[in-house]
Amino acid sequence: MLNFYDPQSILISVACSEMMKYYGIPHCSTSGSGTGWGMDLIAVDTYWMNTLALLLSSGHLAPFIGDSLGSKSISPTTIVHVHEIIDQAIRFASGFQLDDANSAVDEIHKVGPGRSFLNQPSTLKNYKTGYYVSRVYPRYSMEKWLEAGAPPACQVLREKTQDLLANLPAPDDHDELMGKGEEFIRKPGVDL
Repeated sequence: MLNFYDPQSILISVACSEMMKYYGIPHCSTSGSGTGWGMDLIAVDTYWMNTLALLLSSGHLAPFIGDSLGSKSISPTTIVHVHEIIDQAIRFASGFQLDDANSAVDEIHKVGPGRSFLNQPSTLKNYKTGYYVSRVYPRYSMEKWLEAGAPPACQVLREKTQDLLANLPAPDDHDELMGKGEEFIRKPGVDL
């Protein structure tokens, strides 16, 4: 009933996920949860480990997005960063996608060992989408990073989060959700 976010407890969670899969019951594991003291290096380790374990063990739900300190701390930057992790992990868990495996094998055979695949039809068709493009962190070379003022990753994350908070439109049901939340807070016995 308690996760220490170490390899042993993650392994137990994976085993639970496999049992839930066998019985046809949705399982959430620890999903996007983390340890750490907010959005820091310690938290990122467990965000990655939890997310990959969830996906690779056929987990279904990810309810704990971006929390830390035993779910007593959460911030917009952790949510944005964990979204980035989930996005990459889903791509990882999807494996290789070959539209036409036979044409790729034919190209490999045609080019031969030790030669370049850069001018082959599959390369020319897929090179723009072959790499993951982060929605948060630019893919800087050292020169471009220095040219940008050598920003720390936490600053780039904070700026992206502030931009999202300032510019994302509210969902259609925003007023309804806010009303339900305010009603819940006003209930007797709710101590926040």
